[in-house]
Amino acid sequence: MCGLFLTTNQTIQEETLQNAIKTLLMRGPNEQNFINSNNVIFGHSRLSIRDLSSSNARQPFTNKSLNITIIYNGELWNSRELIEKLSLDKSNKYTEVELIIQVYKKYGTKGFNILEGMFAFCLFDLKINSIFLVRDHFGKKPLYFANSNNSFYAASLPSTLFVLGVPKIIKDSVIYEIAESRHIYGGIYKNVMELQPGSFAQYSLNTGQVKLESYFKPHQFVNENTFNQLSNSNSKEIKEVFTTLLQNAVSKRKCSEVESGVILSGGIDSSLISYFSKLNDSRTFLHLNSVDMSELSYAKEVASSLEGDLYSDYIDKNRFFANHIKTIKAWEYPLVHTNGVGIKLLAKFAKELGLKVLYGGEGADEIFGGYYYHRLSRMSSLIPKRLSSFVSTKSHLSEFISTQIINNSTAISNNKSNRLSNYHDCLGVYNEFLPKSESIPQALLLSELRDYLQPLLARADRLMMSESIELRMPFLDLDLISFAVNLPLKYKMGLFSSKRILREKCDELMPNINFKRRKIGFTLDYYKNWYEEYSKEPLDNVSMYFDCDNLISYYEKIKRYDILLRIASLSYLC
Repeated sequence: MCGLFLTTNQTIQEETLQNAIKTLLMRGPNEQNFINSNNVIFGHSRLSIRDLSSSNARQPFTNKSLNITIIYNGELWNSRELIEKLSLDKSNKYTEVELIIQVYKKYGTKGFNILEGMFAFCLFDLKINSIFLVRDHFGKKPLYFANSNNSFYAASLPSTLFVLGVPKIIKDSVIYEIAESRHIYGGIYKNVMELQPGSFAQYSLNTGQVKLESYFKPHQFVNENTFNQLSNSNSKEIKEVFTTLLQNAVSKRKCSEVESGVILSGGIDSSLISYFSKLNDSRTFLHLNSVDMSELSYAKEVASSLEGDLYSDYIDKNRFFANHIKTIKAWEYPLVHTNGVGIKLLAKFAKELGLKVLYGGEGADEIFGGYYYHRLSRMSSLIPKRLSSFVSTKSHLSEFISTQIINNSTAISNNKSNRLSNYHDCLGVYNEFLPKSESIPQALLLSELRDYLQPLLARADRLMMSESIELRMPFLDLDLISFAVNLPLKYKMGLFSSKRILREKCDELMPNINFKRRKIGFTLDYYKNWYEEYSKEPLDNVSMYFDCDNLISYYEKIKRYDILLRIASLSYLC
């Protein structure tokens, strides 16, 4: 993993460029470079994980014969397939930046969709005098840009853009949007845009204009024939397909050049990743024990059954409050998930152990139905509309029936229309061949990839990379997600059960472990303690920046300390 930036501003001094590189040092501590090429300045800070001995892995990288320069942050999982598809000499060892350039040479922007991995990159094609910004299918790696003061800027982090001269101004609407939701599309700053997952931007140096285009949307995976094929398969066949796909997903992400480990909570998702990682000779497991909601005994049980080494650190109230401000600043975003503090501590722990890569279970809950409101959607889909009025108007189920999407503070969007638009795009595809009882819950799960999952991916990237740790997520494998979105609902969840196929596979692979226990998750519920001991100064500071006294008073009155913490976080980001 790496950090990157570019700008067309030719008046920037070298000292400013050096300062910009410094903002990316934790993302790429091993090597830093910047060049000025044809009126575009490129900067790159590298975390060396692959191609350790290749000089062509150094960035910025220029293919002189094609007049293309690239800066890249990420990993590709299908390099061998790309070499085959491009008919390249298999005896040569190609770096990932070389492969991306060859893909672009042969397929143009249509080639971005065949790249499989987690990535964000900037590619400058001198022949057409255009810069392309490209982000992976699900948004695992970040990329921000600004078109400011007659110059174009792009970077891995907003803080880098601010050092380069982009004005740092929080949007006026953020104070209300962050109270309503966990994720704000496009980011929290004025004139700084976050490139959306599965899309690319083209900036023309000739016209100074930016054009945005999507190359992938999750509903493209929905396929009636695949769904029918899986519907006609029995449970044993379904589990065999799932096992093969997850095992392949873990194998693709195997890291052989640097030390790696697996995050093991003791739950279903991480236990499956741990099991298949063991098959790839990875037996180093990490656990962060939340002392007030401990799952350490479960993690020890799984690690023991896999004959692995479990390394454990801890978080309690004192460590949380000693690190929550550092976490906000590293995330460059309000603390919408308090367990972000634990993730940063876990990354620091991994670094101290000499690791560079971790594997985690992100994505499993979203695509296989792991949250309580997924089951609510299942319930609502079974209730005829004429009976829905009998449901209590105060219940979450009533809210879901009225809009067919959960509307509460844990749902994300910057407004209802964005979320509903995403959801109805997914629903429309499923409605073409599925009954309501199946299409509604399936559409919610699919829409999660562009909604609820996004702040979780941002949290994972920013906080892991703030300690120079790369996190790989096998459940977000393209083949596995294609399988999941076409998997009949009965294999995902029932009215009172979740992630059925994952649970059954865990029972089959680790029969001596009881996975039939209540989901705890990585919970850090210190909101009330924070409000009583730490809230006054940051809330006062936010009130000076925004006209929000009434908003704060409202959430104080209803004791929504979690939302007050989100609001207070803005005081560290202004």
